[in-house]
Amino acid sequence: MEKHGHKVSGPQCLSKFSGLKKTYKAIKDNNKKSGAGTKTWPYFSHMDNLLNSKPYMSPLTTVSSTGKQTEAQSEHSTSSAKSLEEEKPSVHKKPRQMSVEKLLDDLKTDRKMAEEAMEKRHKENVDLRRQLLSSFEKMIDILNKK
Repeated sequence: MEKHGHKVSGPQCLSKFSGLKKTYKAIKDNNKKSGAGTKTWPYFSHMDNLLNSKPYMSPLTTVSSTGKQTEAQSEHSTSSAKSLEEEKPSVHKKPRQMSVEKLLDDLKTDRKMAEEAMEKRHKENVDLRRQLLSSFEKMIDILNKK
């Protein structure tokens, strides 16, 4: 770099390249989405030639937090050993809808439990105040006897 008149350090190069990777990935992700207008960048083709085959740009496998493993086939992947016949179609489950009666029963149960808990706290508070009042009365009796 210095031979060509550029005086930059290693960390500066690393920072610049990280920024270029971030921009490349943002544009690539945006262009994958439907409905989003395509973004252009003068250096996209150069970065695509450089980074497209890297697994951190288009991972072959991703793992979800549920522990299930899904495989993503890269467009430019040369290691795709599966044929189209062997691939399993993704199954999308419809979310279950609770019946109105079940939902009402659950709401009633929750409300009843909340009311019982509130009543219990109220009784505990009343008992505590009675004990406090009783203690004060005993202290007053002791002070009056002296």
